Amino acid sequence: MKGDFTRDTFHPDKHHRQVLMQQGRVQLDADWNEQAAIAARRDETTLQDVAGDCGGPAEGAAFGVITSLADLTKVPPSIAAWFNALPAAEQARIHGALGKGDFLLSPGRYYVDGIQCELEQPILFSEQADLPGATLVANGANLLYLDVWQRHLTALEDRALLESALGGVDTATRVKTVWQVRALNLAGGIPPAACAASIPEYDKLTAPSTLRLQAQTQVVPDNSDPCQVPETVGYKGLENQLYRVEIHEVDTAGKPKQWKWSRENAAITSRLVSIDATNKKLFVESLGRGPSSDFARGQFVEILDDTIELAGGAGELIEIDDIEEARRAIVLKDKPTGAYNGTNPKVRRWEGVEPAATGWLKVDDGSGIEIQFSDLSSRCRVGDYWQIPARAATATSAGGDIEWPRNPNAQGQPDPANPIAVLPRGVEHHYGRLGFVTTVNGSPSQFTDCRCLWPSLNNVPQLFYVSGDGQEVMPDLTAPAETVFPLPQPLIVGVANGHCVSRPLKVRFTIQPKSTGRLVAAGGALAGATNEADVDVDANGLAACDFYLDGGNYSQRVKAQLLDASGNPVSLPILFNATLSLAAQVAYQPGDCDALKSVTTVQAALDTLCAALGEEHGCCCVPVDPNDHEHTLSKIIRELLAKAPTEICLCLLPGDHVVEEELRIAPESDKRPLHVTIRGCSPAARIVLKSGPLRAARLASFTLSDLELVAGFVIEQGRGAVECEACGEVRVAACRLGALTARGAVLVIRRANCVRVQNCFLEAAVVESLRPLVGLFAPAQVKFLGKPFAIPEGDRFARAALDAGAELAKLSPADRKSLTSLLEEMIGAKFEAELGHPPDFGRLTLGEFDSLSRLAASVSVESKEPAFFAGLLADVRTAAIKARGGIALVLGELARAAFTPIHLGAPADAGELVIVEHNRIHGTVALLDFPGSPGLSALPLSALAKQLQSRAVRLHSPQGGWQLRGNRLVRVVVAGVLVKQIAAVLQAGKGGINGAPGSFALSDNIIDGLECELVAGQLSLSGNKFTLQTSIPIHPAISAPGTAAVGSSVSDNATFVGNLGQTLPGEWPAAARRADQAANVDFQTNIL
Repeated sequence: MKGDFTRDTFHPDKHHRQVLMQQGRVQLDADWNEQAAIAARRDETTLQDVAGDCGGPAEGAAFGVITSLADLTKVPPSIAAWFNALPAAEQARIHGALGKGDFLLSPGRYYVDGIQCELEQPILFSEQADLPGATLVANGANLLYLDVWQRHLTALEDRALLESALGGVDTATRVKTVWQVRALNLAGGIPPAACAASIPEYDKLTAPSTLRLQAQTQVVPDNSDPCQVPETVGYKGLENQLYRVEIHEVDTAGKPKQWKWSRENAAITSRLVSIDATNKKLFVESLGRGPSSDFARGQFVEILDDTIELAGGAGELIEIDDIEEARRAIVLKDKPTGAYNGTNPKVRRWEGVEPAATGWLKVDDGSGIEIQFSDLSSRCRVGDYWQIPARAATATSAGGDIEWPRNPNAQGQPDPANPIAVLPRGVEHHYGRLGFVTTVNGSPSQFTDCRCLWPSLNNVPQLFYVSGDGQEVMPDLTAPAETVFPLPQPLIVGVANGHCVSRPLKVRFTIQPKSTGRLVAAGGALAGATNEADVDVDANGLAACDFYLDGGNYSQRVKAQLLDASGNPVSLPILFNATLSLAAQVAYQPGDCDALKSVTTVQAALDTLCAALGEEHGCCCVPVDPNDHEHTLSKIIRELLAKAPTEICLCLLPGDHVVEEELRIAPESDKRPLHVTIRGCSPAARIVLKSGPLRAARLASFTLSDLELVAGFVIEQGRGAVECEACGEVRVAACRLGALTARGAVLVIRRANCVRVQNCFLEAAVVESLRPLVGLFAPAQVKFLGKPFAIPEGDRFARAALDAGAELAKLSPADRKSLTSLLEEMIGAKFEAELGHPPDFGRLTLGEFDSLSRLAASVSVESKEPAFFAGLLADVRTAAIKARGGIALVLGELARAAFTPIHLGAPADAGELVIVEHNRIHGTVALLDFPGSPGLSALPLSALAKQLQSRAVRLHSPQGGWQLRGNRLVRVVVAGVLVKQIAAVLQAGKGGINGAPGSFALSDNIIDGLECELVAGQLSLSGNKFTLQTSIPIHPAISAPGTAAVGSSVSDNATFVGNLGQTLPGEWPAAARRADQAANVDFQTNIL
């Protein structure tokens, strides 16, 4: 600022907030100016913190580039309105300029480092008020950027500052924000991610000055002249001055070359009227404000105009030779060489000019002021300046000095001999990128906008996801290639702006990448739709778009962005993903199907199965529909068996697969092994056997899994609802098998090599199982509760139990309470009547009493659903079937029964394996065949133990390894024929016991009954729990006060570890050649 100022007192690091006037005090320009500087800095830093280094309003940002006005629909409406209002001649002129490579800058406001740059109306790039004649490089890449700086204006630059009412004298000056849109040629072209990329040419151009200056006063030898300031004074001048040191010239590297100085802040100027170069004279408007000239011989004048100052340059600096006051002429020592045709030509006085040098340099010889540049290799600009306020000695201040920041001395006081090196006070330039322009033959061909635009604070609509992402649609792959397929629901986004949406808004939906898919506003016609759709935001703040997927891409994406008034995206995108429902994109897990082991997708699995359908020996898993009466389960099996396959796989769809007669599955010939798998596709798949069993025979393997099987007939003695005979491997998994048995069984497996029964539920009811309960509920008040127990079949019982539960749920609270009392009285009376009496088939067990007690206690509970009470009735039924059930599982002898004596060293497991694990079995498990009577416990096992120990009797046990683990069951018994064989050996006193399992492990089971029977070469009982639920408190197996005979065994050797009894200690007589026990609780092993 080259004004007539006392000093510049504004220092941001002092954190001054306000300048306060005091009454009766002198008013100085510095105080006023500091207040203005405080306010300006606060405004600019606040705006920079809020808006960032560069940016402008989304609606009305300045300095957008417009290269053509041929189609006014493609430019902002405000630009079109301005152009249409121009005279035709002006329109033609602008069209011509645009056709020659010029372009328009859009009006508005833009901010750089918090400084507002405003353009009131569109202008051509070449016609900028503060940078006329700007051009682009003819061919290549240009970076457009803003150069913003503050220019000091006096009445010489703006005559309007003169007040005619005061005689035309000047008063205050002004500071103008100068913005210049400049172009920088990029020799290397536009870089990738250009707006954020580092550009060496631009970085060098915009780098700030780093040159620093120190200033101090020099002490000179004293003299006796009374008119001279004594040597103790720092500043020797007699006037208060504001010295200005300014860089006048720099070299090509930006290093300082020449500097100039002024005592009065270079404020002495005059308007240049004309130049007489021949006579080396400058004619000016005024030589000074007083009677004497402000210009004198030996001083220097700098010849300037607006063009030079706006370009950031320096004028010619020529020494004054003489002054012709009458003609207001300044006579120069050298001829001026410039034309100075720019606006507002002027001359400025400087007291001196010196070359840049190292060390301390004198300023105004005799003043005592000297300066030093910190590093002459530092970068600087022409016009960089420093101000040095100098204050003369006065009557109240004996010493003059300069105002300059100093480092503290040892006492903490500013040290005049140690001044601080400071950066220039100005002129400070601020820069901001606007964009990149590529020119071809002098005309812009491509523009990249780098402006940062943001909405006003009360108009910041935000885009939100609402719905529509992640949908899929099933295409018709037989349709023509151009067919598109609509998603079931539209893509919806929401726009929210608090409570003030001030204008209509649009959202642009775009398919990425482009495809043959289509987008249209929700409910709109598909005709004419493209890859992009601009959708209006409705009154509810929603924008909805229908997405039609093409049939050729599995995964497709749409991008949604909010648009400003000019149609430019102003939000981060919201992405919608959609897919086609294709079997080729759905994963497939082969599981146990060997033929599909290498298949990973549903499409590939279907293709493989389709190819196998026509093959003679294919392994296709055939679905069986219970509603297809033309292709029943029986018929399909017969048809498949007729083809003599090697594998049959049936998948039963949900529903009842009714089989009217015996279902026999056996190969036509034993020459080719046949593997058969029957599985349900869900637990709702059910086989209903009306009159005969499911019988599998002579199969290489037989698998039954994931289904329910119900026998609708009573199983006779020696038969099973499911019979497996002479099958190499039998696997029954995750099945529910139930039947009414006389003396038959639910599942019978004989002469297999390997047996696995896993995760199944087996229930063997007999007609008489529930009869005692029917009698218990005979009284009229509770008869409705006894109706379900008259129905032994499980599925019919469940329906009847729900009806009883519904009737119970309808009772009032008072009636329920009375019913609870009645039930508790009936159950208690029944318990007392039976206690201590010999049991028979009609007596109730402890498990039944427990479940009946829970039922009685729960009747009075309010707000229970019928299903709750039906579940309690089902618990009573389960306890009754456990107490009086039939045979659930018969595990017959294995296929290869080699009678090899154990003591000869042959392995106990000859290769066969039986595993029964993780099942719930409501009924008896029989080993080796159906049980007989009497059982093993009726034999004199003590005598047998002595015969085993003397080796008079030996066990021959070739029947492989048997494991029953993790099950809940009633009891395990051995075949009647084996018991008879043992009795005969006992009577003879010697001989061999043949056909028992080589090893038998009974582990981690919960066993509810008594009188288990086990015969094996090697026997292990570990971790079992004996609940005694089916027999206590009354049972003939009570062998002594306080104990219960939970089982007995015959083995060559045996171990009993970690078994538990409950309620009463369990007793287990063991006849063995060798036996041991450990860590059993309430379980007594009687090793005989």
